[in-house]
Amino acid sequence: MAYKIYIAYGSNINTEQMSHRCPDARVIGTSVVPDHKLVFRGHTEGAVATIEPEEGSSVPVLVWKISKRDEAHLDMYEGFPRLYVKKDYRIQLNGETVTAMAYIMTPGRIEGRPSPYYFNVIAEGYREFGFDLAFLREAAGQAYTSPDDDPEARVEEIAARQKAGTFTACPRCGSWMRRELYMNCLSRRAEIYVCEKCGMAEALADHLGKHDPVTDWYIFR
Repeated sequence: MAYKIYIAYGSNINTEQMSHRCPDARVIGTSVVPDHKLVFRGHTEGAVATIEPEEGSSVPVLVWKISKRDEAHLDMYEGFPRLYVKKDYRIQLNGETVTAMAYIMTPGRIEGRPSPYYFNVIAEGYREFGFDLAFLREAAGQAYTSPDDDPEARVEEIAARQKAGTFTACPRCGSWMRRELYMNCLSRRAEIYVCEKCGMAEALADHLGKHDPVTDWYIFR
């Protein structure tokens, strides 16, 4: 079976995600892309990762060996060639210089912040391979925390964005929320809005004497 070397800098650093997307893929090491920076683009909120040239900076990457079947799957997940195109880089791997392929976002997309869920998918990979989380947080543009750090701070941060008029994914279930404030529901678990369906689920849970902690929510997965 023919294989290609592929480098991941975003959510495909997460090995659990890659096990579903690319069943033939195998991790073969870690490296960096020199003279590049990590950026999130596409939307003001819910932006996704790409890398761009910046002299003196470097981006940590996870190096995979992927099959033709894996590459076809990645083409679909990455929106190739509309959202991402492929580019080869020369990187250091286990003391040798090798050529590796990465998906790079197409030009003309605005810079923004990743969703808490997307950020944490990447952060799990950073933790697994010992990458610097401070680097990821700086690139994301805000001080995201993990569930183990301070769950209250995460909820407060998202609540503040909601008060400023930003409604994206429901923090409880991840489905899209309505932009009109009155069409969402104030959670019974924290001072934060959730979608109408989750508001009803919380009311039913209270009626049955159950209490689901906020750390079970979508934003902490």
